[in-house]
Amino acid sequence: MSYDEARISELESKIAAVCTSCSHAKWLIGGFQC
Repeated sequence: MSYDEARISELESKIAAVCTSCSHAKWLIGGFQC
């Protein structure tokens, strides 16, 4: 895994943590939308 991929996955996990706490969160192509 490259450095950029690690940063992206870390960011995604942070976004996922926020979005799972928001009831209208959806997974879109390429990212979450809350």
